[in-house]
Amino acid sequence: MTDGDEKSPTKQQLKILLQNIKTESRNLLPMMWTSLEIVQIQNEISQFHQKMKKMMGDFTNNLYWYQKRLWKNFEPDKDGMEARAIAEQIRQEKARLAQWVKEVYTVADTYLLNKGVLPENVLFDTLMQYGYDVLEHVQVLDVACGDGQWLRNVMNHGGNPDRLIGTDIYEPVIEKARMLSDRRIQFLYASPDELPFEHRRFDIILVFGLFMHVLDEHLRNKIARALFHRLNDNGLVICVNLLCGSEAQLEPYLAYTTRGLGLEDVTNLFPDCQIDFNEIHPYGMAVIRKIQGEKGDKGGSGN
Repeated sequence: MTDGDEKSPTKQQLKILLQNIKTESRNLLPMMWTSLEIVQIQNEISQFHQKMKKMMGDFTNNLYWYQKRLWKNFEPDKDGMEARAIAEQIRQEKARLAQWVKEVYTVADTYLLNKGVLPENVLFDTLMQYGYDVLEHVQVLDVACGDGQWLRNVMNHGGNPDRLIGTDIYEPVIEKARMLSDRRIQFLYASPDELPFEHRRFDIILVFGLFMHVLDEHLRNKIARALFHRLNDNGLVICVNLLCGSEAQLEPYLAYTTRGLGLEDVTNLFPDCQIDFNEIHPYGMAVIRKIQGEKGDKGGSGN
């Protein structure tokens, strides 16, 4: 008989074959385990099933408990976690910046030299262009004021020393400013992102050589918001920094801790403002004003 002549098994034959396999399998059990071991295995399987049933019951009860108390109360606070992470970044950057100022001020006058790069006549010609030709009644804040040079210049151009305030993050710099300046000019130790002044107080805010040394974007933005809120509706923020790429000309340590700014960078920092940007190589000077529709403290609370 050839392979082609072989017949397929019938259903009855298959059924008998399966029964024989089952019987032989049962006969194999005593050869693999003793009757006591088989009972123990069955008990362990039963106990496992009972444990799984209890775990599922507990899990279901816990889900019901969470559901009754509103799911959202137990979801991860993603916004809070992100805010805490940003706050920690800002804290670390402020500590780094304070240490940097201390180092460069102790070793050399680099920190103060960056404050005096703008020709004096450029600042006061600019102020006149924007209507500040008489400074007697103008409130001026110099953030990161260094030794107070620019506030003394403002006073020499008619500014009232009782209306001039400077802040810096390094006490020895503040002490030097007090020593060199008219005693009526006020100098305070204050972080630029936490200025201790009411909103819309100042007509002119000077910020020379600050943003280019702040490497963390979150701190940069926080400082910009603080300045925006302290500026009155018709005031000016005058910001001077190295231009993008100009930091490459500095010695290695200063280049590593400096990041220049262009018009796009300043625009990102002050999105609700009109900005006039002039390049005075290797520096850029930005004159920042609140847009008419954005005046006041629109945008909610903040520093």
